[in-house]
Amino acid sequence: MWAMRERPQGGSLGAMSLPSDPNEFRYHSEARRGASSLLAVAALLLLASLISGVWAVASLAHANWLDTNDLPVGGNVAWGVALLLLATLQGVTGLLVLFDRPIGVWLGIGVALLNVLSHIGAIEAYPAWSLVAIAINLVIVYV
Repeated sequence: MWAMRERPQGGSLGAMSLPSDPNEFRYHSEARRGASSLLAVAALLLLASLISGVWAVASLAHANWLDTNDLPVGGNVAWGVALLLLATLQGVTGLLVLFDRPIGVWLGIGVALLNVLSHIGAIEAYPAWSLVAIAINLVIVYV
């Protein structure tokens, strides 16, 4: 927050002088940085939820581009239900993080790691899709 200094007597503005207090001008604050990282994690959780949800709906709709041979769970329906539950849990966790609930942070780490494991299981069937989802979830855990 920028603070205006009083004008010194004698006609000099003193605008170019060095601040007497080293904390007089603050260019960033820790609270703002913490809030922006929480917002980024919440956005990434919601994005990961969207990605998992789209894949789950496609699996439940028996999309012709889904290959069921390499899935870690039985068939399309079982994989779709599992991913839909995971996507819902990720979405709720994203909202908890967005509203700065302490349980949301720990739940977010757990759900992101669970999602990494689920996409590692399906990496043979869909390598590019799984690598993108794994990368997003690892960024969630890192931040």
